[in-house]
Amino acid sequence: MLIVLDPALSDGPSHHFNAFMRIATAALASGEEVVALCNARLPRAKMPSGVTLRGVFSHAPYDCGSPDPETAAHARAIFEDDAQVYTMQVERALCDLASDPGDAMLIPTANAPDFRMLANLMACDGAGPRPRTHVITPYDLDTMFLSDIGPDVRRAVETLRTGGALDGRVWIHGENHLIAQSLTRDLGITVGQLHPPLPRVLAPDPRPDPRLRVGVFGTPRFEKGFDQIIPLVDRLAESGEADATFRFDVHCPPPERGYPAAIAGVVENLASRDYGFLNVSTAQMSGRDYDMAMARCDAVFLPYQRVRYANRGSGVAMEAARNGKIIVATTGTYPASLSGAAERLTATNPADFAEVFWYVATMREELLAQASAAGRHAITADAFMACLQAAA
Repeated sequence: MLIVLDPALSDGPSHHFNAFMRIATAALASGEEVVALCNARLPRAKMPSGVTLRGVFSHAPYDCGSPDPETAAHARAIFEDDAQVYTMQVERALCDLASDPGDAMLIPTANAPDFRMLANLMACDGAGPRPRTHVITPYDLDTMFLSDIGPDVRRAVETLRTGGALDGRVWIHGENHLIAQSLTRDLGITVGQLHPPLPRVLAPDPRPDPRLRVGVFGTPRFEKGFDQIIPLVDRLAESGEADATFRFDVHCPPPERGYPAAIAGVVENLASRDYGFLNVSTAQMSGRDYDMAMARCDAVFLPYQRVRYANRGSGVAMEAARNGKIIVATTGTYPASLSGAAERLTATNPADFAEVFWYVATMREELLAQASAAGRHAITADAFMACLQAAA
């Protein structure tokens, strides 16, 4: 049995949901039953045979930052300090499943409370055998979510190490090579690299379009550089040739509880631009919607802040790379490391990004060929499951 633990698995049209479905598909193909310990808010969508959803969590770690004080308070009560409430919730769910060391548990997007919970769980006396556990995190210690509302993550990992859990019961992985290197250095243990499987399933859009088609995906946030889009499109529009050269599709669905006020103003301002090459959509996207939108674009724009994404992983960047898209990103960030010609495809400000896009429009076919070749090297479902099953 593969147990996927993710309190943030709370709605269908999300990267958490799409990643879970890829993991479940890989596990089923290898003969594993799959149980998701997820958020109670997750709609009970029809699952493939062999996949069970258990809504055991009322809140997600991200709810700690909710603008609603009551929601934030409830979430913090679960995940703050030593994450004792979170630990009890997980402990109860594992007991209900009658899990044992023959099972595997996967935490696919680990935050600081996950490390604290595991340290508590593995140290609990008389609790019986635990499933072998794989932890994947997209964060280094400087960017790890909720690291500020409890003890240092280093302390939790040291508890796991001194208790022997890292010798065959718990494996810690960085979502990319930069995270793995950073955590190996900062935690003093060997951290491997592992990312959920990324099937190469998207066919290029068959409809001819002479314009460079650029996609922007994900919940809009300042740390993801969403405020850089307005000065960029304004700069492109100044030439008078942007309508004939580009097609920018900006997908910016609101989070579950709506946009923060500052972001709402940016979205409204962007949508008010009357440019023929710009399309702004605030609609929620199903997995199929997302796949189709990704298939239609030639390039993906990821103007993420370097201070937050120097090492930090990005699901959109990984999916774009896997599917042969040109990646235009902020210099010195992890998404930039996925660009096949990074020195020409990265920038740090809207004016320079505009120059990059004019270059990409000129070199589109050559850059697409390079990106397509590079995308063939992402982890496969078989390799992912082999890693999870290696210690069985």
